[in-house]
Amino acid sequence: PLLSPLSDTPDIPSVSSPQNLNDGSPATFTCSSPYVCPYDTISLRWSGYNAVVSVVSGVTQLDTTGALSQQNLSTSLSWRDHSKKLSCTVSVGSRRAVQETTLSVNYSPKGTKVLINPSAKNIRVGDTASLTCSVNSSYPGVTAYRWYKDGSALANNNQIVTLLKVAREDYGLYSCEAKNAVGTGAAEAMALYVFSVVISISPSAEVREGKMVTLTCDVPGEEKQEINYNWYKNSIRIKEDTARTLTFLEVAVSDSGYYSCEVQNDKGSEM
Repeated sequence: PLLSPLSDTPDIPSVSSPQNLNDGSPATFTCSSPYVCPYDTISLRWSGYNAVVSVVSGVTQLDTTGALSQQNLSTSLSWRDHSKKLSCTVSVGSRRAVQETTLSVNYSPKGTKVLINPSAKNIRVGDTASLTCSVNSSYPGVTAYRWYKDGSALANNNQIVTLLKVAREDYGLYSCEAKNAVGTGAAEAMALYVFSVVISISPSAEVREGKMVTLTCDVPGEEKQEINYNWYKNSIRIKEDTARTLTFLEVAVSDSGYYSCEVQNDKGSEM
């Protein structure tokens, strides 16, 4: 329809876009408006796009049914453009009309990470712990999860893995993948530490007087943690020994007793 000289605003422009918008793929949007009058200037203007990766081109089409002003916006979309608004404004003299379109950009899950709970205290044998495959954003939504421990796939493919009674063997590097119709978002591996102390004796055979004997305080994953060690004999601390191992170069009868090891980190202690 032609714009009446008495009309306050021009007709709202028509905006068309591709049916599917994908992360990293090009897309062309078209804004069009009926040509108003040869005696009045019409202009179309896009806004809300990234000018660095976009090209705008205009054209006026004439045929026997009338005239059409059209402006094309060719751009490359990023997943960060999802939910943003593109708008096209038609201006005829001082009068304006705007049409907006909200972008629905398909992209694989982003910000995927493993969350371990509890995180503020040590996880001990027998405790309950959970691992969550957290996703910051995804469109469309996540449809499947995949868990790995030390690189091997786990049978549990829920978003949350719950360990009802933690064992020493549960220590390891856990990672997950979140999948949707577009692709996969992978999380960096996170270590689940089990704060548990076991003392080993070397050699493991019968201890003989005069031979060298080594006691080792073993905590799963100790090499990746900052841990302090304290040794006790019959519940009395051996002050001079704060290492992971306690060595007797020539064990004597006087060394007989009950030995225990206390480990400490920034979250607490265990014996």
